[in-house]
Amino acid sequence: MKYLDYIDEWLKYKESEYSFSTLKTYKGLLNKHFRPFFKDRQIEDLTRLELQNFVNTLTTSQKVCIALLKKTLKELYYDELTPKDFSSQLRRPPKAHITKPKQALTREQVDRLFDYLKDNRWYYFIRLLFTSGLRIGEALALQWSDVLWYTKVNTTVHPKDTDRITYVVLKINKTYDEHEGINHEPKTSSSIREVIVTDPTTIELLANKWSAVGYLEDSYVAQSRRCSNQPVSRVAIKNIFKKATEALDLPFVLTPHHARLNYTSHSLANGISEKNLQTQLGHSSTNLIRTVYGKAIGNRLEELIDKPNVYYFR
Repeated sequence: MKYLDYIDEWLKYKESEYSFSTLKTYKGLLNKHFRPFFKDRQIEDLTRLELQNFVNTLTTSQKVCIALLKKTLKELYYDELTPKDFSSQLRRPPKAHITKPKQALTREQVDRLFDYLKDNRWYYFIRLLFTSGLRIGEALALQWSDVLWYTKVNTTVHPKDTDRITYVVLKINKTYDEHEGINHEPKTSSSIREVIVTDPTTIELLANKWSAVGYLEDSYVAQSRRCSNQPVSRVAIKNIFKKATEALDLPFVLTPHHARLNYTSHSLANGISEKNLQTQLGHSSTNLIRTVYGKAIGNRLEELIDKPNVYYFR
């Protein structure tokens, strides 16, 4: 039996155990890394040296590829298809390059970015990413029925009553898959949540967007101009970030994820608790918040913090 055929069968068997996004990731890595290397290799011909050579060729997605490799090798041993458990004999190769640490924008850089984008048709959507901490897939899946408008006394109000709106609640219960062209459930139960947006400019832009068109409830917040039943493409938003990077001469290439990174880093710098951010971001624990997002602040607290006027939370 070919090793690749075994992996295909194993993934089918695991469909009920793994989430949609995990299976999609594994299948993508299988096509990108495993198939070009192993080709028609039979299971009985696998050797530790060959497997280690495969690991050594990985320059991207090392962690997930090695995890997938070890899982399948362990299953092969349990099924008595290999004489040894090769999964325990593999070593991670030394890093071939230095990974640049993730970095948050300063307040001045964020203001410049917003000023640059203010005439862009997707400015309201990009600003929403920066002021909510949403994942790009979650933001693309947002429909107007998921947006609730609240007054300062916590009563709901119509979006046309802009002057009465104090904050917005976004009901997050799905994520958009551009390849499939459908919405599906988030990866984890903690991702199903309500996200609060308090930035006045973002709220005003959202309300104006709704009022200008009067969208149906099942319309997307970032409705595509070309397809009436789809949101704007992720690629289009990425290209806007890329062009902004060049126009503003920023020190690193911006991506939609930088908005989430920036939201979290600035919130931490302004004293928002990790527990509150965990709920807002949809994490199952607070570990990533400090170890990943917190590092983006570095030693630039003076640049990021303006205590009298908290940027993201009011």
